[in-house]
Amino acid sequence: MKALNSKYNLIKLNLARNSLRYIVRVYGIKEMYIPYYVCPVIRRALIQEKCKPLFYHIDDSFMPLQDFSKNAFILYPNYFGVCDKNVDILAQKYPHLVVDNAHSFYSEPMGFASFNSARKFLNVYNGSYLWIRDTSLKIAPEQEVNNAPKNEEEMYKNERDFDKAEIELLNEKTADEIARYDTLILRRVKFLELYEKYGNKNLLNIDINSASPFCYPCLLGDEFQADELAQELQKKGLRIYRYWEELPKDYGEYKFFRNLVPIPLGKNM
Repeated sequence: MKALNSKYNLIKLNLARNSLRYIVRVYGIKEMYIPYYVCPVIRRALIQEKCKPLFYHIDDSFMPLQDFSKNAFILYPNYFGVCDKNVDILAQKYPHLVVDNAHSFYSEPMGFASFNSARKFLNVYNGSYLWIRDTSLKIAPEQEVNNAPKNEEEMYKNERDFDKAEIELLNEKTADEIARYDTLILRRVKFLELYEKYGNKNLLNIDINSASPFCYPCLLGDEFQADELAQELQKKGLRIYRYWEELPKDYGEYKFFRNLVPIPLGKNM
């Protein structure tokens, strides 16, 4: 994490989805644009706060396929931690851009607000840094939790439980643990290794110099190539996911669900 950006105030909360809920609740947002291709917890977080999700499509560079009004609240995910340039373009265009950096823990805050997710990068149970431009609002914590999951099964149980979690301030012990970790350099090294190995097959045009990567996203030409690569990686002991829920086949984003193989970089590197 880089030095504190003086244009923003930092609020340390327990979960990325609750950072989004906090933004919606505090500013009384009644509707927000979100992409079709996004983690379903985003949609559920909005609905929890009685905020109507309005959906938009993205192109092959993960950019929105439509324009928005200047007054619109727009959530944009920094997909796989490789979309910093997209974020920069959108932040300059839309004053109410909310940046979902759950896949880009080390990216600088931009837009109206940005939030990230520590547990996707570090061995901590929870933690989300919410950056909001020019606000000093706080939420009182209801309780503190700091138990890291013991194994993968427990991690998935926690994921289901997180939908029920209330908005809480991050406890100081977890905040201190997050501050001790800095895996960005090692993640970039691994990212570049995977780029050298798979870059000639990858249909995505990734700016490797600006990435703060969550994984190496490799988009292949069809589902057979994607399945072959996924099986090859699984034989090496890697767990390969589909991001996220399946979309209609006539949506352009369907290829990201079906043909994109997110190759893990690993935690605690």
